[in-house]
Amino acid sequence: MVATLGIVANVAIRLGIIYFLGEVWLFPDDPRFAGKAIPLRNTIIVLSFSLLFPLLYWWRKKWPRYPWWLDNLYLSIFLLDMAGNSFNLYDRLFYFDLIPHFHGTGAIAAVLFGAFGFGPLLAVGVAHIIHTVLEAQEYYTDVLFGTHNVRGTFDVVNDLLMGLLGAGLYVGLYLWLRRGRPVTKRWVLAAVIAALSFLLVLGIIFRGPLGTHAKTILFVTQEFPSPVKPLTWVSDEPRHEQVIFDSDNGPVVGDLFIPAANEERYPAVIITLGVRMGDENYPVLLHFAETLSRLGYVALWPRLETVERRQEHFERPETFVAAYQYLQHGAPVAVERTSFVGFSVGSSLGFVAASDSAIADDVHGLVFFGGYYDLIEYTTAVATRSATYQGRATPWEPSEETADTMPRAIVALGAEPLVPIFETNDRARIAKIIAAAPQQQRDALAAMSPAGHVDAFGARLFILHDESDSFVPYQESLKLYDSMRERTEATLLITNLFEHVQVQSVSFGTLGEMKRVYGFLYHILRFL
Repeated sequence: MVATLGIVANVAIRLGIIYFLGEVWLFPDDPRFAGKAIPLRNTIIVLSFSLLFPLLYWWRKKWPRYPWWLDNLYLSIFLLDMAGNSFNLYDRLFYFDLIPHFHGTGAIAAVLFGAFGFGPLLAVGVAHIIHTVLEAQEYYTDVLFGTHNVRGTFDVVNDLLMGLLGAGLYVGLYLWLRRGRPVTKRWVLAAVIAALSFLLVLGIIFRGPLGTHAKTILFVTQEFPSPVKPLTWVSDEPRHEQVIFDSDNGPVVGDLFIPAANEERYPAVIITLGVRMGDENYPVLLHFAETLSRLGYVALWPRLETVERRQEHFERPETFVAAYQYLQHGAPVAVERTSFVGFSVGSSLGFVAASDSAIADDVHGLVFFGGYYDLIEYTTAVATRSATYQGRATPWEPSEETADTMPRAIVALGAEPLVPIFETNDRARIAKIIAAAPQQQRDALAAMSPAGHVDAFGARLFILHDESDSFVPYQESLKLYDSMRERTEATLLITNLFEHVQVQSVSFGTLGEMKRVYGFLYHILRFL
């Protein structure tokens, strides 16, 4: 049984190697392969090195029985390297090359020890020498022939260090295996090959369900409280630019982040905020945009220049329409995969922007986090300190900041006659004030409300809200979901993990909520 599995695995690995060779010969000028002499190198591997075990067995009679699993371990060195190039992992993930250097040197040491009878220290030493020679070959090929395989001295040092660690670990593991029964040893070697195959699948990073889980884990550890931030280990720092462009309400300034990977087009995310941010929040938003870019998205955080200069407090939907149009011509983005991610009031303005006739047919998706559905109903909730859903009023205590800001927001939107709403908590009285207001002023609030644009919105919708939100009642998101679930694909999550749109500390007691939020984020990242 074990031998049969070894044969099947051997055939599969060899077919994989041949497949990757065919790919580089068919597409030698592909950016994944250009400038690395990969077609020639892979041909040498297939026609010589990959045949080492068959030649020694059938020609030299080196072993009484063919060592299938040691041959598989040996071949996995080449398969991992070729897969890394074909999946563009060397360019996409800055430190990916440490994996093949670790595994390759370790596998060589284990093969020298297990198949050729080298002593443990000799196997580690010879494997390290071979690895050093290969590193020197890569360096001098760059110098003499203009290839680009080595990124600098740090790259060589890291590769050699990882190779030495791999050699010691693999030989130590093999020594431990030799103490057990042969069958046990073979099964463990089979598990090593299976683990390597899993690594190759995981290596198709950011593609398919497994890649999405990798992205989600990297996002969560980067943006949520976490002792480690592995995203910075496996990705380059993105390019950060300050941009400016026009909108119907004047100039818009923005922070634009472009991934470091060398690709022609990326999916894009526009971050939509509704009010002027305090200085202490700028690093948080920039960090969030950088995280998205490290995950492979072009990220743009736009805001009106008058908001940036603190001449105004509130944004307009036109800011984000202009940002969408700017990205189509001013950045390397995939037009069909450009989405909005909104926070608080910015979620609602992002919804209105995504419903604008100029872009509505093209917007890919919207993440609606902590926004309102109807601005008049939201204003009434602030004034009465109660939120309504399906005709039922529930007590709700708005934050002091929200209570102070809303009257100014009504004035800024040109609906000053509605300010007396905040002088009473009687819903009947408030309804009369609204009914008596000029239609133009009611229209001004409706123009800023998702409730008035549901028929024009057609993008994928993800709605997230915290149940204890004191800035916007979560019932507003329930209303949005009820109005949209028959019109477009919509996902809703009401949770208890946030303070408005800020993450609370994660503890053992919040693991259940964290699991639900993780699933929600997984679906977002899989779609975006």
